[in-house]
Amino acid sequence: MKRTVGALLLTLGVLGATYGLDTQKLVTLETTLAPVMENTDQASLRALDAQLASLTDPLSQVKAGIVRHNLSRAIGDETHRGNAQAAIDHLKGPARGADAELAALSLPYLGSATTLKAREDGNPVGKMLAVKDGWAVLGEAVDKYGEATFVPRMIRVWVAASLPDFFGKDGDLLKDAAALEVWDKAHPGRMGDGVKAQMALLQGNAFKKQKDLAKATEAWKRALALDPAKKGPGKAAAEALDRYGD
Repeated sequence: MKRTVGALLLTLGVLGATYGLDTQKLVTLETTLAPVMENTDQASLRALDAQLASLTDPLSQVKAGIVRHNLSRAIGDETHRGNAQAAIDHLKGPARGADAELAALSLPYLGSATTLKAREDGNPVGKMLAVKDGWAVLGEAVDKYGEATFVPRMIRVWVAASLPDFFGKDGDLLKDAAALEVWDKAHPGRMGDGVKAQMALLQGNAFKKQKDLAKATEAWKRALALDPAKKGPGKAAAEALDRYGD
């Protein structure tokens, strides 16, 4: 009985923290950070990094952290090191800071940046620990903020898709993608078509790994419908449909 009551109180505490966030402020931050979150151009990211270098306010620190995170995603490996740790250094303050709405968006990036250290670490043990630690932070972000904003699950889907099959995260990816579909219906307009197309593409790729081509094809078709110009995920989805579709 005590365990049941304790678990209930813990759940209510988490829900209370989630529902206590300022939704309008979250929407504003999602919109403000979207151009940085979606930026994958190395030259543009380096220019942004230089612009943000002298700024120390929490929002600028989050932007700088996302810039370094995206650079690590783009080029991080054992010969291009440092971006993941720089992202962590920028993000760890806001992720654990008093601004709950900013924390809701920076904590998942902190988790992802921690997993990205695995790419830049030449030590196999270090790689494993980076993924383990980063995945734990991503779990914390989803538990705390996954009902308030799409960003934690979106980033965990990215990370799950990027990890080698050895880690067995395809099932988690599919659960998060399905949860995001439900979340999107409850919060229309918050997730852009580009984000939804990317989630559908990665969902299709995960279904393909599980040898469920029917579900994979359906997800790729959704990705293409969301990006018919094939400027982003739609291009990869169209290629997958040409190769594996009916």
